[in-house]
Amino acid sequence: MQMRLGELLVRHQLITEEELRSALENQKSNRRRLGEILLECEKVSRVDLLKVLALQLEILFLDLEKTEIDVEVVKLFPAKSASKYCCLPIRKEAKKLLVAMADPLNLQAIDDLNLITKCEIKPAVADPKQIQAAIKKIHSKKKVADLEISTPELEVLFQIVHQNDMENGQDLSVADLKMQSEQAPIISIVNVVIHEAIQERASDIHIEPQADSLIVRQRVDGVLYEKHQLPQWIHPAVVSRVKIMANMDIAEKRIPQDGKIRIFVNSLYYDLRISTMPTIFGEKVVIRILNRKETHVRLVDLGLDEGKVGKMRGLNARKQGLILMTGPTGSGKSTTLNAILHELRSPEVNIVTVEDPVEYDIPKTNQVQINPKAGLTFPAALRSILRQDPDIIMVGEIRDMETAEIGIRAAMTGHLVLSTLHTNDAVSAVSRLLNLGIPGFLISSTLLYVLAQRLVRKLCPDCTVEYEPTPSQLHEIQRLVTEPRKLPWRRGEGCPKCRQKGFQGRVAVGEIFVVDDEIRKSIEMLEPESTLLEIAFKNGMNSLLADFLEKVKAGVTAMTEIWNVVVSQDSGSLVCPACGWRIERSYAACPSCGSLLKAKCHACNQIIDSSWRFCPFCQHEQEPKHAPVPANLIVSG
Repeated sequence: MQMRLGELLVRHQLITEEELRSALENQKSNRRRLGEILLECEKVSRVDLLKVLALQLEILFLDLEKTEIDVEVVKLFPAKSASKYCCLPIRKEAKKLLVAMADPLNLQAIDDLNLITKCEIKPAVADPKQIQAAIKKIHSKKKVADLEISTPELEVLFQIVHQNDMENGQDLSVADLKMQSEQAPIISIVNVVIHEAIQERASDIHIEPQADSLIVRQRVDGVLYEKHQLPQWIHPAVVSRVKIMANMDIAEKRIPQDGKIRIFVNSLYYDLRISTMPTIFGEKVVIRILNRKETHVRLVDLGLDEGKVGKMRGLNARKQGLILMTGPTGSGKSTTLNAILHELRSPEVNIVTVEDPVEYDIPKTNQVQINPKAGLTFPAALRSILRQDPDIIMVGEIRDMETAEIGIRAAMTGHLVLSTLHTNDAVSAVSRLLNLGIPGFLISSTLLYVLAQRLVRKLCPDCTVEYEPTPSQLHEIQRLVTEPRKLPWRRGEGCPKCRQKGFQGRVAVGEIFVVDDEIRKSIEMLEPESTLLEIAFKNGMNSLLADFLEKVKAGVTAMTEIWNVVVSQDSGSLVCPACGWRIERSYAACPSCGSLLKAKCHACNQIIDSSWRFCPFCQHEQEPKHAPVPANLIVSG
């Protein structure tokens, strides 16, 4: 005969006879289970109670922290049902399924498990907190894995929605659009698209309507990749879903709109900036993904060498002056400014920023979002900020003379001003300010340094191999670098770690133009850029191209990334592949480091290009290596 639970608890000296009688009296009045009453009165621990219950029912007690769980078996039972019944399939034993249950007497749960899994259920008892934690952990991993969803599988999701209801999506009422966008398949589709992009480390998602399809693209490490090509008729509901998430007007389709969403994924917060634009086939949506953890980037994490970072930190500590970042859109200027501001923050400093838009939240700073419609432009905001007792001012971009003039005046009157300009290199920032109408003497007295920056993709360390460049590749690169064959040519072949792209992440390439006394005098005398460049190189400045070549030699990036560094293939300047000094095509050796730039035919002694197989003067076939490689060009591995 099976002993009662109370008697077993007394026998194992977990409770006293008196405590049992008191609990039984309590049970008569409220008709609750004896175990619940004892737990509520803290007469017994949950683990001890469950162990005795297992003994009473002659079943196993499982400590899930010490139990091996078959993840594939867990997937046999839906997460929703598992949470509802607080049970978790553990493993298969022949034709039986071992299931950890908080309540092994729940016949409804056992029947459902039997029906869904088509297995005979062998119940075991476990701590409900452990069960729920295991359900959450295992099924959350399953959801992440499910994000690796193929286009055909997405098509199945789309087919759940009635196509006839979607075909005239452009003419649907607001109520219909709202209803369709809140259907479970549409919500799942949008969630999958966003989660996929986060898994791929994408910076942007493009949702683009075409005449007969809906294309989803991702920008990863600066390059757009097509991810899905989907039915066009789903487009209105998908756009409406994104708009609802961003609190945008789903009825307005004729003008661009902006919105933002904050989401929590895999224990991290992400800010999504939404932009819509009407096109001939419907609204295009671009979603910018900002990882809030990545907003706290340090200067040393950008990829700039220690020498540049040291110079920047020394000048950043000045109490007044102008610091500029230059480069095209997407070259990492805002990230670098953000890193500088993070280092400059302190309780003694008042930092105010003026941005359009505010991309990163920087704690302990005062960030201002400009609003031209309300009259809050860059110049208007700057004038007001100067009355806010600032120590450091960051202006998102110097776009016009008025902004430049106010920024320069602020830099002259005891404020450190940081901003950005759109120029091709660092020295060009001086010409840009002059073109905006700023006098040379003001520029020379305020400008501390200019950092020109680009971003290049990093080779995946797991699949990088060396290869022989094609003649066409060498020909193109020779417009910029002499003797490109001497440089290491590497590429990523693609692997699971880099998701078959060959690259993983990006690194900054930069040149820093420091305004010293000699350059200050030249700016004041309005000397040309070529003179400023000559002085800067003489004083130790490395060009963008030279910094890039150093990263190529170190195996960080690939030679093919050079077009992300130079402005165009028709650039008139060449650099020495060894030291980065600007040279002329006619030079046989670098005037800075002495490295050979041309080879000599060993038959007729004429100067030839090292990539030539035959001498054009004597027709003699050349040896594969006919010029010594400078020591600082030799790369190990």
